[in-house]
Amino acid sequence: MAKEKENIWTLEAYIVHNETLLQERDCRYTKVAIEKETAIRIKDAGDEKALILAREIQTYKDEKANELRSQIERERGTYATQVDLRALADKFEAALKPMSIYVSAQSGGPRAITTPMLVSWAGTIVLILAFWYSYGSRMISSPVTSTPTPIVQPVK
Repeated sequence: MAKEKENIWTLEAYIVHNETLLQERDCRYTKVAIEKETAIRIKDAGDEKALILAREIQTYKDEKANELRSQIERERGTYATQVDLRALADKFEAALKPMSIYVSAQSGGPRAITTPMLVSWAGTIVLILAFWYSYGSRMISSPVTSTPTPIVQPVK
């Protein structure tokens, strides 16, 4: 019987117990709310830093794309187009045609020199001259220096 009286709740004990539970629950809800606000602040700071970094990356990409575009625009004028090459070939043919006609008339017949042959000869000469020029400029810019090797005579 004594044990049964120990397990019996009084109204005052029940009220104190419930108030304690409510205070504990309120304390937990408050801590959760504070942690949630902290997490949101951290997330917002991270999002802001990510946006700043994304802007910097995009700005860098745009600058590099603009540099490449301007380089392409600058170099576009330095390369010959097919139209330019055709015009140059036509000028070569027009310049070499009188010589071709003269040589054809002098040789008279099947051994006549044609315009394509003259163009190929002129191209070969231009290539040879370009090679000589590049080889000569390379030799001037980096001359070959050799160190003399001493001659050692054997002792008798």
